[in-house]
Amino acid sequence: MARRGRPRKAGKRTASGRLKAQPVTFDKGTERTQDKFSVYGADGSDAIGRAYVMGLLGADSNGHPTSEALDLRNLARKIHRAYWPMLAVGREKSCLGLDINGQAVNDNLLDPEEREYKIKREKRLTDTLRTVERMSRQHRKAFDDLCIELHPDCGPVWLDALIWAKRHGKAADRADEQAIKRAIEALEQIGPKWG
Repeated sequence: MARRGRPRKAGKRTASGRLKAQPVTFDKGTERTQDKFSVYGADGSDAIGRAYVMGLLGADSNGHPTSEALDLRNLARKIHRAYWPMLAVGREKSCLGLDINGQAVNDNLLDPEEREYKIKREKRLTDTLRTVERMSRQHRKAFDDLCIELHPDCGPVWLDALIWAKRHGKAADRADEQAIKRAIEALEQIGPKWG
């Protein structure tokens, strides 16, 4: 007796007998994710993006973010992208056991041009952070909270409070307003170095 062959795949078929391709479905996330995306769009993934969308970096008479606010947002993201590969603290290991701790400038495998580029980038970044530090400790804290620290869903606390107050038409706490003001002052101070 012969053995049975491969079982036929289940599903709708075309007139010729071929299996119909399944329609592509995209996962849109949870309701909370969809609500957040409807408010912030693609800018909801970091603190500076949320501040930008809510007009906290600068808004016109209609409440829409200004071009100066867009420049501040882009500057903050540029600094964020430069900071983490260069100055992040801690040793990371890949699953293959490779050392991937940042982008080590002292790596002898780099070509000389790449090495010089990384040294210049690190120097510019440390000069930037020193400039902000010289402004005041509060400026550095607000700058770090808004531009450097990872806040993918919420935070820092003062930014969440400002956004809540703006959305509900309430007066914001003075300390929270001072924090965003200090962060903006720091960004404006270092803007020419990164422009």
